[in-house]
Amino acid sequence: MPVIPQRRIGRDGPLTGVLSLGSWHTYDRMDFREAVNLVRTAVDSGITLFDVGVYGFPGATAVYTDVLFSAMVRAAGIRREDYLLSAKLWLEGYPEHNLRDQLDNALFRAGV
Repeated sequence: MPVIPQRRIGRDGPLTGVLSLGSWHTYDRMDFREAVNLVRTAVDSGITLFDVGVYGFPGATAVYTDVLFSAMVRAAGIRREDYLLSAKLWLEGYPEHNLRDQLDNALFRAGV
């Protein structure tokens, strides 16, 4: 039984916890086993919305938290139907890539 209260997104959308877990530059700074435990504990507690993104604008150091998230979910044994994923898209960072291409890339990198 989830500890975190659940709410529906919109009137007819999916049910998820009232808290979400974002990544930015977090998972690449953690021990992988601890990160897997974090995600598993979150889902078990009712936190089922995860926010990831493709970070590292051109000229900046690349950050792979979205790729790590994919590996963490698999290592934790979390089924795809047991979590929701939000991903960031960037107008200013990648003007040469339309939003559809960015979305396809973000979902691919996150393993969904």
